[in-house]
Amino acid sequence: MRLGGSSSSIAVRLLLEAAERNCARQQCEEAIGLLEEAVCAQPGNAELYYELGFCHSGGCRHHRLVDPDMAEEYLRHALSLAGAPAARLLRAKALGALGNTLVANRKGSQTARLRQAIASHQEAAAIYGSSGGLRDEWAREEFNQANVWCDLPEAEFPEKWAEAVKHYENALQARTKSKDPKRYAATVMNLGTALRQLPAGDRAVNVLKAIRCYRGALRVYTASKFPAKNANLCNNLGNACLSCPAHDERAEKRHARHALRHFEHALRASGGRDDPGQYALVQYNRGCAYLRLGVTPENVAGAIACLADAYHCALTSGHAEIARLAKTQMNTMLCPLD
Repeated sequence: MRLGGSSSSIAVRLLLEAAERNCARQQCEEAIGLLEEAVCAQPGNAELYYELGFCHSGGCRHHRLVDPDMAEEYLRHALSLAGAPAARLLRAKALGALGNTLVANRKGSQTARLRQAIASHQEAAAIYGSSGGLRDEWAREEFNQANVWCDLPEAEFPEKWAEAVKHYENALQARTKSKDPKRYAATVMNLGTALRQLPAGDRAVNVLKAIRCYRGALRVYTASKFPAKNANLCNNLGNACLSCPAHDERAEKRHARHALRHFEHALRASGGRDDPGQYALVQYNRGCAYLRLGVTPENVAGAIACLADAYHCALTSGHAEIARLAKTQMNTMLCPLD
């Protein structure tokens, strides 16, 4: 919670202070109750509606009263009250929270919600960008815009990956490794994935840029400190190697060997089967990499072992899409899975 605390009413100020104490103790339900009392006392206070919307969105942490519909209602009301020039920064905060809430909500048309989310983050970024000295906030909204672009359906938005790349690169103007290593790593990791998906331009150049991004993120997300993120990055690196254009069979096998090495790192970093979905995905990718090495008894045996393991692990842990992919690949190899 981030309270303004500028109310002229002593009663409202006391309620805000009590809500802030409850928020600090992670007693979110109690904080919301106090904020609702404050709104009743000052129904024209945009800051109070923003705080209620932010709390109901789960912006700080997940709790029992997280409700995207209620969060959206409060945030939109805050925006309707925050029209004056003096309330621009409050408006930017509410727009950012609304964008995140629209993404989290699962009701209605997903495409319509995501488009509204992009518009909210875009306006918030424009406010922060023109306010001076708020580069971190501007970068956050650029990063959020990029994430939403990635979620849009590619058939309707063929420009989605180019837009995502643009906004991730914008965010990196402020999110540097020396200043903010974790946010830098999160941004550069996502930029790598967007670059790898770009349909236009030089495919080889884009993939090599993606690999450099993943390696940059790995320097922050080390296996000892961030095992899950490290495993995910190693898996992404393996996939990037597999997607590198190869002009001959020798190059394709070299890419496959590099991919296998990264997939094996991913399995070690993730702790094996501690995360069944990640484990199954990496095993599926390993199977595909073995097939790229050429049709030899050893490579086929390696592929079958990985794909069968991926299928059974995904099936038993409820990851149906990974199980489907593994089964389809096995059926293609005329090794049907039961």
